[in-house]
Amino acid sequence: MTTIPPKRRVAIRGGVVLWLMAWTALALEPPAAEMLGRLGSENFKERLTAQASLLEWARKNPAEAKDWLFDRALNDGDPEVRRRYTAVLRELVIDVDYLQDGEGYVGIMMAPAPVMVPGDALARMGIRATLVVPGTAAAASGLVPGDVIVEAGDQSWRDLTAVDEFSKWIRQHKPGQKVTFKLLRNGKLEPIEVVLGRRPPDSGMFMFGELPDTAALAKEAELAKDAYFRNWFQKRIEAK
Repeated sequence: MTTIPPKRRVAIRGGVVLWLMAWTALALEPPAAEMLGRLGSENFKERLTAQASLLEWARKNPAEAKDWLFDRALNDGDPEVRRRYTAVLRELVIDVDYLQDGEGYVGIMMAPAPVMVPGDALARMGIRATLVVPGTAAAASGLVPGDVIVEAGDQSWRDLTAVDEFSKWIRQHKPGQKVTFKLLRNGKLEPIEVVLGRRPPDSGMFMFGELPDTAALAKEAELAKDAYFRNWFQKRIEAK
């Protein structure tokens, strides 16, 4: 049996006490030690499972979890574990900070479409989805090419300003917000809920232009997230 020298035992006990004292001031329960131990497991699947569990824990109280993860990402002695903490922190920062720091986005190419809406005696100007960009809020909500948006929240339109007004209305909302559209689909009026995404750079160029390269858009979105996180992380280091 290995005996821990008295001074080492005191140091360990002191470290545990300090760790617990730090958490008494927080509303969030600390992550399970067993789960943290698996972050450095030799088994790749165990590492991934532990990382997913840590992210689930962190999402319960993102503000406090970000501080804890940031400290661990900087100071843990195991490089592999530091990478895991950093990956979880990135997901949390993207979920919370990045998505709240931008304009709303649906992810469709649009064209004006004069339509008659059941229950309305006057013609409306709808917004036809001519293309739905994969991986966007529109795709996740079930919007498909050919759907015609005739209402967005309390907004409806009668003239050719419809596309501009709709785009402006979407951008006034924050990413992550849930909005309701009414669609004309196969001649029937249907409501649909959309959780808005974050507007990517230069997305407006696809409104009436050529078909977008969806793979390039997805790559660009990930690069934007990476850049945002690196900048966020560096600012936190400089603020220490």
